Amino acid sequence: MPKTPVIRMNAQYKRIRPAALSRRILELTGRLETLATAKQPAPVKPPANEQWNYRANRRYSFEATTRCSRSY
Repeated sequence: MPKTPVIRMNAQYKRIRPAALSRRILELTGRLETLATAKQPAPVKPPANEQWNYRANRRYSFEATTRCSRSY
């Protein structure tokens, strides 16, 4: 393998500064966690009234037991 790609790769790697990048990621992760824990939780939705739509049996033998996948 020629030395040119290796030299180019090492030059790019030195510009990245992995230690500084790692510290920055940890800092941002900490800030994100702080924001997430300080936020109010989502309100609880009231339970759905399932008795409203409940039908024990089909009225007709050709009636589907599930909802239509298409709306016409």
